Amino acid sequence: MSNISQFYVRNLSRSVHHGLTQNALKSIVTGGTPPLGLKKNPITRKYEIDESEEIIVKKIFEMYVEGKTHPQIIRELNDCGYTNKKGNQFTKNSLLSILRNEKYVGTYVWNKSVAKNSRGKRNGNKQKPDNEITRIPDAIPAIIDKDIFDKVQD
Repeated sequence: MSNISQFYVRNLSRSVHHGLTQNALKSIVTGGTPPLGLKKNPITRKYEIDESEEIIVKKIFEMYVEGKTHPQIIRELNDCGYTNKKGNQFTKNSLLSILRNEKYVGTYVWNKSVAKNSRGKRNGNKQKPDNEITRIPDAIPAIIDKDIFDKVQD
């Protein structure tokens, strides 16, 4: 019975992973909270721009390109009363996740993070090899211009 259960779980895992990959290839949201500035369309299940949050994302990238430091950007955002997607004040981690997110230039990215460890924790900074990551350019409406995004990445 144990062997049958183990086979069933592995087979189910492969099937779910295959289904999520197929959805990703169609640019359908595969779960989780959409990043700041984007929302999930309930009918098409694809990302679309959230106009009320788009302003914050553009402001973050503009301030960074102007040469402001992370603490300066965070202080200004929090002083203006802006919040992250969860409604909390901005922190260095939330700022960095926005500045590094390829979805803002229209690239759909899936299967990037490594699996959870034995304690159930996930390190969002560790990534899978590039050959395992699914990237689809121009699959999402872009909020940030590619040139600005590239400057920020440099």
